[in-house]
Amino acid sequence: MKLRVPMLALCFTGLVFADGGAILLRKASGPLIITVFTAPADLSVLVQNADDMRVILDADVGLTLSRPGHSDITIAATPVRATNKLLYAAHSELPSKGVWHLTVSVKSRETIVSVEGIIDMASNQLSIFTYWPYLAIVPLTMLLFAANQRLKRKQ
Repeated sequence: MKLRVPMLALCFTGLVFADGGAILLRKASGPLIITVFTAPADLSVLVQNADDMRVILDADVGLTLSRPGHSDITIAATPVRATNKLLYAAHSELPSKGVWHLTVSVKSRETIVSVEGIIDMASNQLSIFTYWPYLAIVPLTMLLFAANQRLKRKQ
C-alpha cells in the first residue's frame, strides 16, 4: 500500500516540465558563454563568465530574429520578464513557425559580444493540447476518488 503513491508518481514524471525550456543555442564569444532557451512564445538567455561559469546579472541583452520574406524582429531581453531571475527573457511574437536566424547581442560592463545561430522556433500560438496534462488532472482525481469510494463500500 505504501509503495503505490511513489509508483504512481513515477508514472507521471514524463509530464513534469522543469523551467519549460529547451536549449536552442549555446556558444562562447570572448569572455562570455551565451545559452538560449525556448518555451512556447518565449526566449530566455543565460549569460555566463567563461572562466568560472559565474552568471552575469547586469548585462543588456538584445535578440534579433530574421528570416527571408519577413522583416527583422528585434527584442530586448530582461530579467523582469523572466520567471527564473538568472535568465534574461523576451516574449517573441513570431509571424510563423520554422527556422530563424538568431543574433544575440550582449553588453556587460566593457564587454560587447554577439553570437549567431540558426534556431527552429515553434509558433507562439498555443493549442489546448499543450496543456492536456494539467486539464486532465481534475477528471483523473475525481475518477480515482470514485473508485476508492466504490472499493470501500464493497469491503
